[in-house]
Amino acid sequence: MEDVLMSPPLDQLARTPGALHALLLSADGGSLSSSDGIATHTAERVAAALSSIQAASRHASALCSAEGSSWKQTSIQFEDTCLYLFAAGSHAYIAVAVTRDADMSLIAENTAIALKQLRCHQVKWPHELDTPFFNPQRFPARRSVGTPCSA
Repeated sequence: MEDVLMSPPLDQLARTPGALHALLLSADGGSLSSSDGIATHTAERVAAALSSIQAASRHASALCSAEGSSWKQTSIQFEDTCLYLFAAGSHAYIAVAVTRDADMSLIAENTAIALKQLRCHQVKWPHELDTPFFNPQRFPARRSVGTPCSA
């Protein structure tokens, strides 16, 4: 069941130029909350799929000789859009769907802001936001329009 107190930060994130939707999910595949415009059944189905993708990504670290290294993000590229799945703490993830010309510096910054706002709604929300991903300096200030979705 979605917590309505957690929706406003996701709505704000989804209003970032280039962002389409935002979804907060648990490691067990549950949809915790989503931005406006996502039907409940869609959020539940996508959350289940993304938790499986996260698990597969985490286990693929062995191929990168990074076994034991903590997972930070996974990106899925489509023809004109991308989906980014980010660590949002212990056993929680945030997914952001973006257009191919989205400014990833701004998306990263607003994702970090949304997670900080969401943290106050979680009794045991972990303090793991000071990771390399959530440093907005990690992304260039702007990417040229039409470049492939990549961080």
